[in-house]
Amino acid sequence: MDINTEKRLDEIERKLDDLHNKINNQENRAKYKPIFTVVLILSAICIFFVLIGVVSFFTGYFFFLLTSQNYFWETFHYLN
Repeated sequence: MDINTEKRLDEIERKLDDLHNKINNQENRAKYKPIFTVVLILSAICIFFVLIGVVSFFTGYFFFLLTSQNYFWETFHYLN
């Protein structure tokens, strides 16, 4: 065999190995894709509920402050 032919065959073999490795990597990623999708959806739902909880907490807290001040001033008014 000619030296150039051997070099070309080695290059083709190396390229085929690279393609084979890329295909294997894509297959491995495809196996875990549904798991990552489920985790992503669950974490988005958890973040949504945490945000609702934080907003509800502060809304209730400010409402409590507003109503307790009104109650205090009404009681103070009746005492005088």
